Amino acid sequence: MANEDPNKPEASDSRKYLALGISLGLALGAGLGVCFGVVFDQLAMGIALGPGLGLALGVTLAQLFDDGASDAS
Repeated sequence: MANEDPNKPEASDSRKYLALGISLGLALGAGLGVCFGVVFDQLAMGIALGPGLGLALGVTLAQLFDDGASDAS
C-alpha cells in the first residue's frame, strides 16, 4: 500500500497466529453457541457461553498454528 510507514515494525508471526486463532474461535464459538442454544432451547446460555468457549478454542488454535510454523522452519 502507498500509505504504509516503512519504519513501522511488522507484527510477529505469533501475534498474527493469535489474531487468526481468536478470530476463528470467536466466529465458530458464536455460531455454534447459537446453534446449540436453539437445538437445546437454551439460547441465552448458548449465546453467553459460545464466544467464551470459542475464545479458548481460538487461543488453543493459535498455539497449534504457532508450534506448527516453528516446527516447519
